Amino acid sequence: MKHVLAFWLLVLALPAAAREISWERQFYDPAGDADLILPMPCGGAMAFQRIVTPVAPDDPLADRRVRLGAGQPETGYVDYLRQDHLRGSFTEASTGETWFYMSRYELTQLQARALEEDCAGPDLRGTLPATGLSWFEAVDLSRVYSEWLRRVAPAGLPTEEGTPGFVRLPTETEWEYAARGGAKVSPTEFQARLYPMDGPLRDHAWHQGADSARGQFRPVGRLAPNPLGLYDIYGNAEELMLEPFRINNLGRPGGQVGGIVTRGGSIYSDPGAIYSAQRQEWSPYDATTGAAQAQESFGARFVLATHVTVTLERINDIRHRWLERSAADPEAVVDPVGQLAGLIDDETQPERRAALEAVRGEFLGAERLRNEASLESLKATLFGGAVLIVSLIDIEDQLDRVAEVKANLEGFVQEALADDDAEEAAFYTEQLAVAEDRLRVFRESRRLSAASFERLLNSAASPDHTATLRRQARDVLDLELESEGLTNMRTWVRRFVGAAETYAAEPGTALEDVIRIVIDR
Repeated sequence: MKHVLAFWLLVLALPAAAREISWERQFYDPAGDADLILPMPCGGAMAFQRIVTPVAPDDPLADRRVRLGAGQPETGYVDYLRQDHLRGSFTEASTGETWFYMSRYELTQLQARALEEDCAGPDLRGTLPATGLSWFEAVDLSRVYSEWLRRVAPAGLPTEEGTPGFVRLPTETEWEYAARGGAKVSPTEFQARLYPMDGPLRDHAWHQGADSARGQFRPVGRLAPNPLGLYDIYGNAEELMLEPFRINNLGRPGGQVGGIVTRGGSIYSDPGAIYSAQRQEWSPYDATTGAAQAQESFGARFVLATHVTVTLERINDIRHRWLERSAADPEAVVDPVGQLAGLIDDETQPERRAALEAVRGEFLGAERLRNEASLESLKATLFGGAVLIVSLIDIEDQLDRVAEVKANLEGFVQEALADDDAEEAAFYTEQLAVAEDRLRVFRESRRLSAASFERLLNSAASPDHTATLRRQARDVLDLELESEGLTNMRTWVRRFVGAAETYAAEPGTALEDVIRIVIDR
């Protein structure tokens, strides 16, 4: 305790210049252009990226529903598909954005040493990830950093309603949302096993193998980033999470709380064991020594956030919105029909029983209307998806025809040039430019149609729409199309329903693979 107190007295006694960043950028943001740079002890710094979670503006209860996990039953008890919700700590009411910050790179040896009061000069070896950490050490390093920032460099900290942020380990939902690419990627890309990447996995992650890490930790930030600009989110050191492990009990967290969790894999992971939903449980303590578990591969990546009830005004706003919403939507808190059924069963007076039955009838009527509205909405989605399949097929045909014309024109141009016929060459060159313009138009049309198809596909495959409801909507739409003389559309509706069923079962399926199936089937 005396040692820690002496350290803080020493830090606070330093002139302001001594607390400024003196490290070269290569030691804290080798890629450059980080969203936020915060100072550290010893003249160091840490780079953070802004992780946006779009929600409805001006609503403290609004959050973003995300579908996480993987659809592989063999490891389902650990990482199966699940629904969760996320909201950032920092807000911009005018745009509806909320966000938190995540460190752009894994905590390095150099940064860990600075937090441990070791101010030896920076060197390239210090850019290796800090590994061999226990969960307790990682949490304590985040505590030390938060205290240092608040005492020594509070002006640089982002604030929410005047309350400064603090540093901590990420939650599993924060980590996986960021690893998948967050709001930067399309819904289909978000559901994929890996974030969208150019090139093979070894260009993005240090993993086991002769063509990758070769059993050695590597300096952070040397490979390609994910879509949010985060480096080494896969591989290198496996990253410790804030909360304890719980199994996946068929889509919800299991009741038993377990040990510590790491995410992302490491240099010891096979390529197949590296994916966004990957998670692993460890005992908090070593079974042999009894000491805190600190595997060689354990590392950390920090998050910068705030607590929820930052001001009295925020507390009052949350309370007001919660009461308003629960009163307007009783089903958010209780099951009114089930509650009424219990009251009816207990009621002995015929008049009161009849009155309660009437109220229950009103509730059931409202439920029926809601189901009918959901069915109508889904039918519209299925028909729209069918129309887009027809449109995509037509666009593909147009692209093939124009590409063939373009190839022929290129040949004619070459022949005219070979014959030294400038007039004919100029004519075909002009026609070639027209063909190229048409190709650009069709490619843009194809891109927009694919984007629309993706949105309809995600809507139809949503967990809100069960397979039974999809089949019901398809069958009703079949009858309506037949009545309207649009029987030719029934085939395309069925194709789209099939695609939605496939995507609901395997949400990581690439969009282009789904499109190719419905076009070529």
